[in-house]
Amino acid sequence: MAALTNETASVKLLSHASVKITVAKTAILTDPWFFGRVFNNGWGLSPEPSLDDLRKDLADVTHIWISHEHPDHLHFPSLKFLCDEVGLADIPILFQETNSGKVFDVLQKIGYTRFLPLSHLKATTIAESMDIISYGHRQLDACLGIRVKGRNWILNINDTELNANDCKIIREKFGKFPILLNQYSIAGFDGMYNDETINYKKEAVISKMLSHQKYLSDDFTVPFASLMYFCKPDNSAFNAYRNTVFDAQKAFDSEGLKLLPLEPQGTALIWDINNCSPTNVDSIKRESTAFFKNYYKTEGLRIDAPDEVIEFDVIKQVAEDRIKFWQRRTFNFIMKKMGILDFWVEDLKIGIRINFRTVSVEKISASLETVHIVINSQPLHFAFSTPFGFQSLGVSGRYRFASQIKEIPMQWKFVRIVSSLANADLFLGWRTFYDGNMIKWAWSRRKGLLGQITQQSKRFFDSDVKSDN
Repeated sequence: MAALTNETASVKLLSHASVKITVAKTAILTDPWFFGRVFNNGWGLSPEPSLDDLRKDLADVTHIWISHEHPDHLHFPSLKFLCDEVGLADIPILFQETNSGKVFDVLQKIGYTRFLPLSHLKATTIAESMDIISYGHRQLDACLGIRVKGRNWILNINDTELNANDCKIIREKFGKFPILLNQYSIAGFDGMYNDETINYKKEAVISKMLSHQKYLSDDFTVPFASLMYFCKPDNSAFNAYRNTVFDAQKAFDSEGLKLLPLEPQGTALIWDINNCSPTNVDSIKRESTAFFKNYYKTEGLRIDAPDEVIEFDVIKQVAEDRIKFWQRRTFNFIMKKMGILDFWVEDLKIGIRINFRTVSVEKISASLETVHIVINSQPLHFAFSTPFGFQSLGVSGRYRFASQIKEIPMQWKFVRIVSSLANADLFLGWRTFYDGNMIKWAWSRRKGLLGQITQQSKRFFDSDVKSDN
């Protein structure tokens, strides 16, 4: 690889959604997940990076950017590794400005000392040659724009499901970006397990990439944020539905658009700052194509052992505690909408009824033909025992609706909404409307937020929408 100078920049894919973006003496590391399982042990890395090689790549990192709170992006063990073993405790952590300081609070406990909240739709200068831009999406995700010497260079879209209005706002405010970084495979599950629904979701991810490329770039997309697999017995069937980089390549070729895969821990893409163009695209293309052709043939996914069984009384306690927590902060009519859900717990071989109105959890006489949801005891326990549990369940795919359920029950949709908002310290109750931090955050996000809420509302409440990632 050619040596970097002050006139060149580079992008190197390290793992999943983690890239190292270097301009002169400034190097931003994004979303480090380097080892271990995430989403309640439901996802594993594929491939897993070499930690010895990572230590060499990461020694000169000057900033870490976290896109959002999902554990494949905000992975505390990897961040602890960077802090303690790589020696990055004193570099700034970049994260979108939110209504809560909890992310910085946890990272401070890990050992980090410097934090920089990024305002929505504002450029922040972090080095003589580099400005960065944050674009927040709903209560969770964010994009990262990078400008070099005042010119747009990279837009890291990541998992952010930018709608047409989001793209319009970004383009009108900042213009197009030569390079887009974008997710290319499925990363969520709505519980409806059938070929039609899951293939729709699979194809929708690539359709989203194409739309972003057409609207936000005149050059090319780098596919990333999908170097993972489903690693538990109760979700491993999803591996048959993952997109490959070649699926994305075929779609881009058919539209006359450019896609440039990068080999994980392979050669960095070099960018000439003065001419605003890459210098090693052809060699990168050959290298990454050869790598992925071989890798998909020899991937050899390892499925982990089943979880230990969690007894009913333990599930009952955490479920009732979580519902009471929501109840104290949520309008009563919303809690009533959550209603009653029946579960068949496969490893316990029992039915469980959860009544969100009366805050009760009880065993019932049931079968696969009489319940709403089929699940194992550990994922059900995890859903209630952690603030992020229901979002983990939706991403990991460790549950499914019973075969007789043809549409997602409305009460489940409300459970998903309330739990997701609660994880972001947002509640559908009176105290939210008097929360100064929430009001300040909502005002700062006024450009784009209403359209994003509308987008998510359609996803939850329109029975014709097949994706609720």
